[in-house]
Amino acid sequence: MKPILIDNMIYWIGLILIVISLSIIGTVIIRKFSRLSIIDIDSMAGAREAKIKEELIWQRVARKAKERGKPLIEVSSELKRGTGKFLEGLQSRAKELEKKYATERRVAKPVKVKPGTQDKTKNLLEEANRLFGEDSLKQAEEKFIEIISLDHHNVAAYWGLAQVYAKGKQFEEAKETLDFIIKLNKADDKVYSLLAEISYLEGDYKQSKEHLEKAININKSIASHHLDLAKVNVALEDRKSAQKCLLAAKKLEPKNPKTLDFFIENSIILGIKDQAKEAFKEFKKQNPDNPKLTEWKAKIDKLK
Repeated sequence: MKPILIDNMIYWIGLILIVISLSIIGTVIIRKFSRLSIIDIDSMAGAREAKIKEELIWQRVARKAKERGKPLIEVSSELKRGTGKFLEGLQSRAKELEKKYATERRVAKPVKVKPGTQDKTKNLLEEANRLFGEDSLKQAEEKFIEIISLDHHNVAAYWGLAQVYAKGKQFEEAKETLDFIIKLNKADDKVYSLLAEISYLEGDYKQSKEHLEKAININKSIASHHLDLAKVNVALEDRKSAQKCLLAAKKLEPKNPKTLDFFIENSIILGIKDQAKEAFKEFKKQNPDNPKLTEWKAKIDKLK
């Protein structure tokens, strides 16, 4: 009997150790997946990090995951299905929680701020935008961050901060801030347009195209979005797609000289004489003394 008891004790001690080990592994995985719902702000300078770091971190997924974690005694039943499946289950639950709370953020009611805060943030926002317009980027950045410290859901402040970073060529910080606006489910066409501009400047034309397509999907009535997408398609050596974008831009702004210029050039390269000729006439009305007219006319006349 004693050998059997000893064997049983060894079995249960071993089982308990395995349960504890798996619980630790599970906790690590949950923490790992909770990072999917935060913005990486480690690269921000110390002065502004102290002001907004806590406001930017989404802690709900990790907290809820821990609250819903299984007791150790329940874990033992999952050992029969193997460690791999158990870990996959933890990963799956973490992803489900992320989706659930992302949905909650979309339908969440506006966050209430302290009395007087709205007036203060409004004045600070006006001051920050003025400083940005004057190219006082450092001072504008400080103002936008001050607004965020008062109201961490102030999308206008995040947008202003992203513009500051983009204008200052701090592209990583700009993208992080824009991505956070998207996490808040407050992204409009301007957000994706600025992301597209940054990607274009970084030479990532495919990513730029994806962002512009999202911007156009949100708001088809902005001619500059179609014009920018045409420019990206040219960079991708797809002038036929660029022509479609230019037609859309020209329809929205038929007398815009910048659009007409681009449209004429692209039509000539593609050999589309009727479209080039029509745009040429409109451009000539707007800019009768433009030196490009003579060159364009000669090229259009040669088209069949």
